[in-house]
Amino acid sequence: MVNARSVVALAVRVHERNGAVAVSSEAFSDLRAAAAQLGQAEPGFVTGPSAVAEGGTLVLPLASPEAVLAVVLALSSDLRPLKTTYCAAVVPAPAGRSGGGGEPVEVALMAADRAATLAASGVAETDPRDSRIVIMGPERDRLAGALIDLIIEAYDSLTDRQRQMVALIRQSETQQQVARHLGISRQAVNQSLAAARWLHLERAESAALRHLASLPAASGGR
Repeated sequence: MVNARSVVALAVRVHERNGAVAVSSEAFSDLRAAAAQLGQAEPGFVTGPSAVAEGGTLVLPLASPEAVLAVVLALSSDLRPLKTTYCAAVVPAPAGRSGGGGEPVEVALMAADRAATLAASGVAETDPRDSRIVIMGPERDRLAGALIDLIIEAYDSLTDRQRQMVALIRQSETQQQVARHLGISRQAVNQSLAAARWLHLERAESAALRHLASLPAASGGR
């Protein structure tokens, strides 16, 4: 899943319900634990250890722009009921990074540091009352941010049971398999997925992923 065309960093902040940044040791510990768990569960998404930026911000290096959606959804879910805000920075990779010939390690590290700095500064300026996520390349990408923002809010509105069903259906299980797994009827599964507006969520996620996948090419062309 590594995308050699870009370097991606995701900055995460935890907020109280009133919008204030949660800088308590307990809240930040929960954030770091969720990030570490995600790194173990999805090593193809998170490519290295997290770093701590100023002001209670955690920065994660990601494998590709497409990984942003999965990581944001996972962290938002794990940290409920705390609110989270994000900034993903997509920086063009140094020339030759994937070619195995000749690009100094220092240049790649500089690109990673630039992405991390951009992400940390972007999330510090993000008001959780206005937006939950900002996507930054050469400039702010409002379409990707708005799509993911809507998806996060949709998941926040799901019940725990609906979340469980969506997670199971994501694993390529049929509704009948989900029903057997949960010990309920297929009709009950169908009704719960319809109430969760799963088909709309799935389409929104597909649109967000397609747009995220286009970011490195767009960034590299400027």
